[in-house]
Amino acid sequence: MAMNNQDIIILFYLGLSPDHKGRKIEEIWEWDHDRLEYTHDYNELRTSAIALDVRF
Repeated sequence: MAMNNQDIIILFYLGLSPDHKGRKIEEIWEWDHDRLEYTHDYNELRTSAIALDVRF
C-alpha cells in the first residue's frame, strides 16, 4: 500500500523515516542557526505539516 503525503510527514516527525534527502529529524534538530539558514529544504516538510494540519 502506498503512503500518502500526510503519512510520510508523520513518520518523519516521529523519527521513523528520513526525509527526501535521507536525513532524520534528530539530525536536523542538531543543526546550528547558520546551517538552518543555509539549508532551506528542511523547511518544506515543516510547511507541509502545517498545510496538512498535522498535529503531534
